[in-house]
Amino acid sequence: MRKTESVLALLLLLAAACSYAYPSQETSVTRTHLMKDTEASTLVVAAGLEAYGEDAAYMGDMIFGYVGYAPFRWLEAGVAAHVLSFGLYPSVDGKIDLMEFFSDNTRWSCMLMGGIGGLPKDPDYPLFFHGGAAVNVRLREWLQLYSGAGADSVANALALQTGAYVNPFKWLGASANFKLVIGPEGVAPMASAALFVIGRYERRPEP
Repeated sequence: MRKTESVLALLLLLAAACSYAYPSQETSVTRTHLMKDTEASTLVVAAGLEAYGEDAAYMGDMIFGYVGYAPFRWLEAGVAAHVLSFGLYPSVDGKIDLMEFFSDNTRWSCMLMGGIGGLPKDPDYPLFFHGGAAVNVRLREWLQLYSGAGADSVANALALQTGAYVNPFKWLGASANFKLVIGPEGVAPMASAALFVIGRYERRPEP
């Protein structure tokens, strides 16, 4: 990786780590975006859950789901569903891979992601925002490692996470990560995992 790319990746992570105001804990931060890189013409369907202690200081998604499509190697957009306090809340999410946008490096990804969701008439979560940054490296065709930071507008805290994504088959993958949530209530550990079904849709040449 070139020196300029390394500096860019470091600055993005520092900005995410210092940004409490950039919407705040990972109740809705797009975990699926932190779990794998972006592949053009690929449809991703993912579902997972988050584990935390009974007396956890911060509550995350109990269950989350995501459906996204990447028209380019540097852009993915989709919709997500989050189960928060036993209620189902939708969101619209997006991800940009700056490494792919500015260069042709297919091993490293430097991703910015964010989204908006909620239900306008709901008294608990009428509207929430989330965002974050992550660095992902593809070590093998079937193995990726990533590290990222994220926040949302629900819980006034920052989530730092690291994990691995494995795809033994081109159409199926799984990811697991460990995270630390840092905020007014102190530091709390969490973990989440997801299963991915992946489809690739190449455009057919016109006759």
